[in-house]
Amino acid sequence: MSFNITGTLVSRSNTKQVSDTFKVREFAIKIDDGGKYENYAGFQAVQDKVTMLDGLNKGDQIKVHFDLRGREYEGRYFTNLTAWKVEKLDEASEAPAATPAAEPEPVPADNEALPF
Repeated sequence: MSFNITGTLVSRSNTKQVSDTFKVREFAIKIDDGGKYENYAGFQAVQDKVTMLDGLNKGDQIKVHFDLRGREYEGRYFTNLTAWKVEKLDEASEAPAATPAAEPEPVPADNEALPF
């Protein structure tokens, strides 16, 4: 399941080599949703995606494309937000984090009756 969200980069870790074949890097963003309380989300990047954070700095406005992944282990449930693409936003193209894209109204075909 894929999602995306925009926010301000607040932290990023160094890459951790978990095993011979697995590496991970964690980062967090502050979600700029205009709410009363500050809202943060933590993500992970794995394998070859760990390098996509190299050109980013704390305070950069970014858009994160991620998958929501969960698993059960011994009756406990764990959720990961796994980033697969991160885009740095420039000031002019920056969009609010929680604004859905507007969908155009359907146009009736010539042979359909109008509702009025």
